[in-house]
Amino acid sequence: MGQSMGRSNRIQSQMVKPIHIIALLSVLLIGACGNEDEQGTNTESSEDKVVKDTTPPKPPTIEYGFVLDSFKVVIDTVKEAQTMSHIMLPHGLNQVQINEAYVNAKDSLIGLNFITVGHRYTVLYDQHDTTKAHHLIYEKNITDYVVFTFEEKEVLIEKKQKPINSERKEAAGVITSSLWNAFIDQGLTPELVMKVVQTYQWSVDFFSIQKGDYYKIIYDERSVDGKKISSGDIHALVLNTYDSSYYAIPFTSGDSVEGFFDGEGGSLRKALLKAPLDYIRISSGFSYNRLHPVLGYRRPHLGVDYAAPSGTPVVSVGDGTVIFAGWGGGGGNTIKIQHNGNIKTYYLHLRKMLVHAGEHVVQGQQIGEVGSTGISTGPHLDYRLEINGKKVDPVHADIPTSEPLPEDLLEQFMVKRDSLVKQLELIPLPEAGEDHHTAYRDSIEQTITD
Repeated sequence: MGQSMGRSNRIQSQMVKPIHIIALLSVLLIGACGNEDEQGTNTESSEDKVVKDTTPPKPPTIEYGFVLDSFKVVIDTVKEAQTMSHIMLPHGLNQVQINEAYVNAKDSLIGLNFITVGHRYTVLYDQHDTTKAHHLIYEKNITDYVVFTFEEKEVLIEKKQKPINSERKEAAGVITSSLWNAFIDQGLTPELVMKVVQTYQWSVDFFSIQKGDYYKIIYDERSVDGKKISSGDIHALVLNTYDSSYYAIPFTSGDSVEGFFDGEGGSLRKALLKAPLDYIRISSGFSYNRLHPVLGYRRPHLGVDYAAPSGTPVVSVGDGTVIFAGWGGGGGNTIKIQHNGNIKTYYLHLRKMLVHAGEHVVQGQQIGEVGSTGISTGPHLDYRLEINGKKVDPVHADIPTSEPLPEDLLEQFMVKRDSLVKQLELIPLPEAGEDHHTAYRDSIEQTITD
């Protein structure tokens, strides 16, 4: 029996050894495969297995030239009846500093004589000392602001301006009631409307514009902090009225020629303005056989009557010299101006005359006010134009241009014109009745009313 057990143990021992060898070989093979995988296909390191944060860091908040993240910031607006003392005292500043700030701010270079209700101000504290403000920034308007810096022994004051962004824009509109509304309905500014009026003041009678006329314009829009503040230069403009297209192309060549020109290179600036005032309507036109409203019989009326409220400013339509300023009989207070060449203009029924004989006047200069002096039924201006000794209809007179474009610059102008005209043609007109800015227009009209 002992021999039998010994033999059995030897057999088991012989059987175990191969099993151990097989297990060892398996471990080695698995390890080898693992090493091969790490060396061959698995190139990812332990560092690469860490998920990296690819979110970009938050940019610092910069305003008024300060990194606001490094300060404790308090923002507020000026309240009714507040003064600088009311604003500064709660922020740890003493009356001496406030008085010094007030006196220095009135300096002509700063021009801050008073603060305005509703305007924003920002107070900056040092994060390590929140007992006293270190800076106070007051916004005078949307672009200008004043920085007060409170040092240990003095108050420093600087007048600064926010960066103004200029962007080229395109717009178009169809007149349904007035040129004003056609611009405001497209979100354009009153300032831009006035620039258009000034551009065409020699060549277009805006009171003759009718429904269905349209405009297209390329211009610069200026903004601060993403808010539209004003309109910059006009780069191209066309106004289509009575089936005629009036182009306005700016052109500059050194200091020799600068201004707007039509499609043929003719200057839009005329020797005379189209009209000497902003009028309501033409109450009586040029005629050789008009029934006089006061005298009751027919006689020539060699001028144009512009109805306008009493006191409306009257301007000289061109550069010239006043040759008469006084009582003109039935014409009441009358001014006569001699212009270049053989051109004279007459302004009758004035309430007030602001120039005298012998005085030189320039185009657009106010010379008087609308009145009803002399033989008159109500406030109006009787405006007359004389060329080469003959009275002509001011509304339809062919007034010569000033500053014509020289021949040697005409080809250069035409290249620019062709490019801009193509750009204008590509601007689509809004659909009939399309109005995205009714609220904006209403706010503008309310502002003017107020």
